[in-house]
Amino acid sequence: MDGQRDGHPRDERTDRLRRGRGREAGDDVGLPILPGGYAPLGRMECAEPGQSDQVECGALAAEAMSLAGSWSPDGWEWIVDLEEGPQGYAYVLTDGTLHTFDPLGAGDGLEPLEADELVVPGSCWLCGGTDWAFDLEIEGNTAYVATWSGVHVFDLSDPESPVEVGYMATEGPIWGVESFHGILYLAEVCGVTVVSAADPTAPVKTSRVALGAPVLDLALDADGWRLMALTPGSLRRLDLGRNPFSPTQGASLPIAGLALPEMEVENGWTYLSGLWTATVFDEGGDGLSPGGPHDLRAWVDGAIVGEEVAQRVKWLSNAYEVWEAE
Repeated sequence: MDGQRDGHPRDERTDRLRRGRGREAGDDVGLPILPGGYAPLGRMECAEPGQSDQVECGALAAEAMSLAGSWSPDGWEWIVDLEEGPQGYAYVLTDGTLHTFDPLGAGDGLEPLEADELVVPGSCWLCGGTDWAFDLEIEGNTAYVATWSGVHVFDLSDPESPVEVGYMATEGPIWGVESFHGILYLAEVCGVTVVSAADPTAPVKTSRVALGAPVLDLALDADGWRLMALTPGSLRRLDLGRNPFSPTQGASLPIAGLALPEMEVENGWTYLSGLWTATVFDEGGDGLSPGGPHDLRAWVDGAIVGEEVAQRVKWLSNAYEVWEAE
């Protein structure tokens, strides 16, 4: 859509914060996001998917960008996700709180503009207590937070001040959430639940795909109308083409070794994080095939890289950082 990017209106803020996507193989780029969302804060050579030997990851060049600000949550809270919202505002999800940041104001001190605690509503035995958060998804002006008790919905029409406008309780914890034109896909204990969020203030469950195993994470390939589901020991593809409210099970591929519950999909390739590597899978055609491992030791997962501002989460040190071009 002309004048928009990622569902958000284009303006001076988003121009300064826009991501470095749309690169072609062989391009020499300064601060790209590699397809799949894994971004080295430095120079690299873009490679064809699956050809990991062509990828060169470097540390952040001191002459290119400098650290403008860093923030870590108080107490025992841990950062679990980072997403970009309307007008380039950033939303950092911790165990029990949604924090709003203005990355363009990092030079004046990187502190949350808002901190919205996630509380379990209702009259259950857990109600009134802090909810445990796992994943954050933003579509347009709406944010969806997957938690232990269900899904919290926030209105981001005023990006500096999110307002919780809806909640849907679930039978078990929601490990991940993906959105597709007002349809939510929830990673649950034994499968994927489909939810209509046509009215974000009142999400409604419509169907469920039983997979017989816990779903640790979901990744949406909107262009291919496919949903990738990660379970312990396997990667599964759900096809949305016939009816996105009723996904059908497609190919499945066993996965050996330890994988972290984190993956991304872009341009028909699935990137699955391990402790030190990201394995690439070709999800095109009728089956799934492994591409190759990518060295992640110099990479940053959960990064938002623009031409003037870069943001990242340093998971091991539990810090959200903003870097600015010099």
